Amino acid sequence: SWNSAWAGDEAVKTYEIWKDGEKLGEVSHVPQTDKNPFIYNDRPADRKAHAYKLVSVDAAGKRAEGQALIIESI
Repeated sequence: SWNSAWAGDEAVKTYEIWKDGEKLGEVSHVPQTDKNPFIYNDRPADRKAHAYKLVSVDAAGKRAEGQALIIESI
């Protein structure tokens, strides 16, 4: 889960969700009107460690990547 990103010059359009270097999907940005975070559920078929990363993409196509979060096992 994550909170809404700050938009500088352009509004945030989408959030990309990446796992182990592969794009899993996108979540459209909507204004966050409460303290509930955005959520993306992944259910890996294995119990191995995985690296997840979130990328914010604004309306102009500029990208801002977060640091990878390593989940050791699920």
